[in-house]
Amino acid sequence: MLSFSDDEKKIQAYYQAAKALCAYWFEIEFDKISIVNDRIKDMDREIESKTQMQSKIKVYLAGMVAMKLKYNEKFTNATEDINRATQIAKEMVELYAMGGKIASV
Repeated sequence: MLSFSDDEKKIQAYYQAAKALCAYWFEIEFDKISIVNDRIKDMDREIESKTQMQSKIKVYLAGMVAMKLKYNEKFTNATEDINRATQIAKEMVELYAMGGKIASV
């Protein structure tokens, strides 16, 4: 298991704090957000609105935005969150027809 340096701990703490604040703001339920990981509830409803799904995407991108604002830099700790945000966006368009247009076949 890797251990964070003091600088990495600060970066990760700021990153995760941005996600926690964003989750609270957009009323996205989560079990826990710590310096190491998060447990945001992925599908906590049977039916979810486009707005709710967009809010989850915002939560997953909040840490990356915070890094850009604080350090004017991008870091590799955003990989998993980018993948989660991308998956939600893809589902919105491909599974739930929440995109701008429905493609004709």
